[in-house]
Amino acid sequence: MRTVPVIPVIEAELGQTVNLTCDTSGCDNGLFFWYKMNYGHMAQTVSVGKFDKVKLDQHFPNSSFQIDQVAKTHFLTIKNVSKKDEATYLCQGGLVYKMTFLNGTNLVVNGKTYFLGFC
Repeated sequence: MRTVPVIPVIEAELGQTVNLTCDTSGCDNGLFFWYKMNYGHMAQTVSVGKFDKVKLDQHFPNSSFQIDQVAKTHFLTIKNVSKKDEATYLCQGGLVYKMTFLNGTNLVVNGKTYFLGFC
């Protein structure tokens, strides 16, 4: 029976910068994606592209999300994290006919968010 990997948890404080990594060594050079999954919601595509040219998806323009690549490692940086960034982030790579989830991270954001309400 094949073992299913456990997705690690990282914790961040409100306002911190978080760097998520995805190593694509050993993966066929093809397509690459970052996804954001909030519990109970469909996955959102954060970035899309080929291994050598990945860009933010149209739903994340001018956001606190930034993508970079150094050699075979892709980085997803989230600046000034807030509670809305709390999610599971997955990276996927491979060829059109054989895509593989390469890594995942559960991001937990600590801190209190205050709402001003009416009595």
